[in-house]
Amino acid sequence: MTRAHTTMAGYTLLELLVVLSIIALIAVVAIPAAGGSVERMTLSSDARAMTTQLRRLREQALDTQSDIVLTVSGSAANVANVSGAEAIAMSSGTSLEISPRFTIAWDGTVNGTMRLSRGDAAARIVADRLTGRLVVEASR
Repeated sequence: MTRAHTTMAGYTLLELLVVLSIIALIAVVAIPAAGGSVERMTLSSDARAMTTQLRRLREQALDTQSDIVLTVSGSAANVANVSGAEAIAMSSGTSLEISPRFTIAWDGTVNGTMRLSRGDAAARIVADRLTGRLVVEASR
């Protein structure tokens, strides 16, 4: 009697375990990196929103011929208080530091520096004193 040899297509349990362990290893490495990039993207978005608001406030200072001062109160580190009872809020989790105050003069000159931070990521908004040009710099 001869026995017919049959082959079955498929994977062994060992092969499946190796593939699953490789997928798990990639996930362990990739997930923290993705979390950091979300923090950086949110910080970048907040910095762009703040520069847009600063440009608007500069135009307002030129139109009204009055100085505008931004400060941060100790209780709300993610809100910039604007002279004139206006406030600019950053997204939750982003902290804002202004040293010591950010001044937009009636003639369009700007004086001050802001630092935004979120998690390990940080950015500085620096204004050219004479032209009012705003530059966002990544910092650590």
